[in-house]
Amino acid sequence: MHSPADSVVRSGKSLAVHIVFALLLYALASLLLSHFDTASEAMREQYEETEVLQLLAGARATIVGWYVAALAISWLCSTVFLVTANLKRPHVRSKSDARKAMPVWIAMFVVAIVATAFLWWRQVSLAGVASTLLDDDYLLLATAGYVGTALAFWLGTGLAVALTLKPSVPMASTALPEIWN
Repeated sequence: MHSPADSVVRSGKSLAVHIVFALLLYALASLLLSHFDTASEAMREQYEETEVLQLLAGARATIVGWYVAALAISWLCSTVFLVTANLKRPHVRSKSDARKAMPVWIAMFVVAIVATAFLWWRQVSLAGVASTLLDDDYLLLATAGYVGTALAFWLGTGLAVALTLKPSVPMASTALPEIWN
């Protein structure tokens, strides 16, 4: 039987995973965007060191804002999946029944990634953050945002979904422990 409290607990577990990823991404952005050496050559030649550090702080705020927004949407999508899976749980009798919830997982994953890409374009690309940073650092921060969001969604759903519905999350049955389900 479906319990709203169970859905809230599962959503909270997914939120905890997303918060861990937010902290990791914040640490990465802080590490890469707090040194004069990470600014692009043009920025270092055009501005003084204090101005460059201020521009880097603005870039860090923009990147971290994107991370937080992307992870918030990922968490909301994982919550939609977890509630949907929790509603199907009484009807699951086998692994094949559990896999019937996988299209919902895939749809929510796609929504999370598309939203992450849209937010990157809207918040980071249009803000001109790339001109502030070295190309390698910019690429690393962007890649970390996409990979971090995807991993947070996968781990958040795989660790929080009910054991009977774990086959509905790709590779969760084989790759993730059953400690939190």
